[in-house]
Amino acid sequence: MTAEPPRLRNLSPVLLRQRLANASVELDYGAAVVRVGSDLAGFVADLQRVYGAFSLADATFADFHTQVRRGSGVRAYLRPQSRFLIDGIQPFDPFPREQALAHFEWGVNWCFAQRFNQHVLLHAGALALADQGVIMAAHAGPR
Repeated sequence: MTAEPPRLRNLSPVLLRQRLANASVELDYGAAVVRVGSDLAGFVADLQRVYGAFSLADATFADFHTQVRRGSGVRAYLRPQSRFLIDGIQPFDPFPREQALAHFEWGVNWCFAQRFNQHVLLHAGALALADQGVIMAAHAGPR
């Protein structure tokens, strides 16, 4: 019997904040390992709540090196922003800081679509109301 891999939810918030500050959180997505770093305090709780079930990879190699950073200059204080970076490059405009988790999620999705297209790409959306839902599948990529 093999031991269950450590999960993101098992890290204390203090340890997770420290590891994010050092960009040393490696999430195992199955097909890829995503290294995450962040200097946003609010991002810590959001990441742990949504990605808590993800296994932590003990990896010296990561397929994607991502960061979610605060806005620079005046934007660090006035209408605070989050910035998504991949390999130190910011491919998107900043988002409001409250949307840092969504910014991370969309950024990682973009990374997979741009750099990991040797795997099957699916595109779908979902709508839910009460206990009913519908999944809307779509063609993956441009037509």
